[in-house]
Amino acid sequence: MSANEQTPYLPPSSDLMASDNEDARNRELPMQGSPLSPRNLSILFTNPTRYFSSQEWLSNRFEILLVAWLAGVMSMQERIDGFLYRMEGGEQIAIAPIINDLIGSWPAYFTLSFIGGTASGVILWFITGWWYHARLELCGATDIPIRQACAAWQYQNLIQVLPWICLGILLPLKFSSYDEFWYSGSVLNDWFMLSCYVFSFWSCVTSYRAALTFPVSKGKAMVLFLILPAAFYTYVLGVVGTLSYYLAVYF
Repeated sequence: MSANEQTPYLPPSSDLMASDNEDARNRELPMQGSPLSPRNLSILFTNPTRYFSSQEWLSNRFEILLVAWLAGVMSMQERIDGFLYRMEGGEQIAIAPIINDLIGSWPAYFTLSFIGGTASGVILWFITGWWYHARLELCGATDIPIRQACAAWQYQNLIQVLPWICLGILLPLKFSSYDEFWYSGSVLNDWFMLSCYVFSFWSCVTSYRAALTFPVSKGKAMVLFLILPAAFYTYVLGVVGTLSYYLAVYF
């Protein structure tokens, strides 16, 4: 092999890189088929290092567009939830009547989610992709195509998106509207909040394992992709959970 030929982005043996044993294991078990097949999604949740072992396998497929759109849909629905939390807290917002109309009808709710999710998906693609790429560079990974960084973030974000989407599929089977679900006090609401905690933290682990498939400093990657994001989720989810409990008990 000539000096200019090398396997793209496989971490070399170094105390600053992921271990050779892990890389060898990834090469022995190459990923095949669609990244969104049930089998490969199970690998994403249980063995993210193997799932992200080939960046080209992820970034050169049309499935990335679907993944980006799903992330946008989840972001739009989170925005709606954010308005509902503010309204429950007594805040007067100008679009409250519109929000009430949207959550009172599944067609209206999902239409806004799907259309708004398209715009949100595009915005997330550039902003989160840029931030993931910037963190990789801070960890020592230079000359990484931003397209691959965007793909890595989108697929690790599926850890949070898929449980959310699955819940969204189940809700219309039990409730006549999102409004009914929101104010029902259903056990599904409790399971939903629990899943937000669990999968948010597991997404931090997945993001970290995905970062290690690039030539990065393992210590820096642990801080930027695992410790700081986990601390952020602890703060945000803790505040939201406390406020939700307070509203439920005293109002």
